[in-house]
Amino acid sequence: MDQFLSSLHAEFTMLLSAMRSSLQLELTSMSFESDCHELVKLINGEEDWLWLQNGMN
Repeated sequence: MDQFLSSLHAEFTMLLSAMRSSLQLELTSMSFESDCHELVKLINGEEDWLWLQNGMN
């Protein structure tokens, strides 16, 4: 079982996994949605990723 630092970390990890899987299937056009407002803000560049980098080291 995976252990996550927070619910946001879990959301990020699952989104990254979905993106990697899509690339492995050679999908070139894809769209992802999330109801996690904080994750959307991170991806859109509205929040700092530093907390995530520190938590994953």
